[in-house]
Amino acid sequence: MDPVLESCGNCQQDLAADRTIGLTYCSRCGTTLPSIEPPVEDDDPGANDAEAKARERKGMRICFWVLFLGTPGAGLLVGLVSNWLGGVMPSAIFHFFPTGLQVFLTVCAGLLATGYCLAKLRVGTATRADLVAGSILYGFCMIFVYIAIGVVGCSIGSAAVAIYRIFK
Repeated sequence: MDPVLESCGNCQQDLAADRTIGLTYCSRCGTTLPSIEPPVEDDDPGANDAEAKARERKGMRICFWVLFLGTPGAGLLVGLVSNWLGGVMPSAIFHFFPTGLQVFLTVCAGLLATGYCLAKLRVGTATRADLVAGSILYGFCMIFVYIAIGVVGCSIGSAAVAIYRIFK
């Protein structure tokens, strides 16, 4: 400990008792004592909030990309595996949810989940209604992103086939 805090600088009296009862002066000579700063805690609440938000945003980014890239694959997988599932699951499920509907619902769920992650990243701290509206809006916009990716991919594929035929 600092010696100034243990004894009075004027009369050298022990200040432990004075500090305990909250005096800001020496009880023997009346000298004003230097203030004692409270110890600075390493756990700053503001820093933890910022760190927690950064972790949440990082998790949302990862979740967005996994869902964005995985949704078409999940729809394709559901379409391919539905015949195999017919032997495992009750036939009533396939009566109410034919294969096309299963694929559609899988892709819709993936789009809404992707939209939620994007809304959470873009809107930030918002009301539940803002997040729901943002999820639906961003999910709907993801349909156009997938269509654009498909058009560009098909165009590149068609160009590659045309170039191959020219130089063949």
